[in-house]
Amino acid sequence: MWTLPILLLLPQGGVAGQGDEIKPQSSAPPATTTTAVPPITLPPGVAAMINGKPLGMEEYRDFLWMMHCKQNIRDLIAYRLLEEEAAKNGISVSEEEVRGKIAKFWDDLVNKRHGGDRGKAEKELREMGFAGELYDRYQAFQAKKDLLQDKLVMRTRVVTEEAVKKRFDQKYGVDGIKVEVRQIFFTKGTFMREEVQKGKKPNEVDQNLLDAKAREAAFKAQERLKKGEDFAEVARSASHDPAAKQTGGVLPNYNYDRYGEEFAKVVRALKEGEVSDPFPSGAGWHVVQVLKRTTTPLEKVRESLFAELTAEAPGFGEKNELYKRVYESANVVLW
Repeated sequence: MWTLPILLLLPQGGVAGQGDEIKPQSSAPPATTTTAVPPITLPPGVAAMINGKPLGMEEYRDFLWMMHCKQNIRDLIAYRLLEEEAAKNGISVSEEEVRGKIAKFWDDLVNKRHGGDRGKAEKELREMGFAGELYDRYQAFQAKKDLLQDKLVMRTRVVTEEAVKKRFDQKYGVDGIKVEVRQIFFTKGTFMREEVQKGKKPNEVDQNLLDAKAREAAFKAQERLKKGEDFAEVARSASHDPAAKQTGGVLPNYNYDRYGEEFAKVVRALKEGEVSDPFPSGAGWHVVQVLKRTTTPLEKVRESLFAELTAEAPGFGEKNELYKRVYESANVVLW
């Protein structure tokens, strides 16, 4: 699968000196605390000292070339093609936008990842090899690439009828019929664990016994309901669905796909407020109640769905397709 690579551009002449101080953009949020990080000082042209012996920067660059050869040149080419595509579409990226992206990165790195301690953040970057101009260039490059991709996706996005229908089904239910459902659920897996805890091996457990236990539990739950107990309380106390303790058995955004066709068939047949008899699915045994059905015509919401899909932030899939399209449409010749 085509992936969006992380590009790392080395400045002319190689990486920045390891003793250089990392200088984040001035727009980065202030640190709340500071951990002193002594600078790493090595002789010029030395990448590392190993038991007092130098490992030269040239040897390290030679090693990187041997390991990666021309893998990353495709990333650089794709970036150039993104720039060309953006120019054709009248798209540009301002310095202010780039600084905003960099500031957000620093906020995430310093405040969210290191609790506001800029010294720790700088130490992490230094250990990764980032220092001085190199880190500034790397972040600016990444920010511009991301902004170009976002703007190009937004400019060239085509909202299809298929996409509108898919979003319609997600938001308003299949064919515009949204159903609110709750269940009391018993799974054979739970009874399997109980048998194993008693000392049996999984291959020694009778599957028919497990099914019988799940069936029995479902009919006991039905009896409690017939005696007047509240459905939600029975679900909280008896259901094997972990979420039932918080939701009372409600299945959020049920869309006729979870638990298979047999479950969906029962849901379609129930009236509002009606409770099913216990029934099996591939997952176990269920008692289901339909709380409410809401019908929404597609034509009533088509325009709003189209606007929503047009304006939403680009997703990974869209960016990936754009990246792939601009590269594969170009005449690229590599040595």
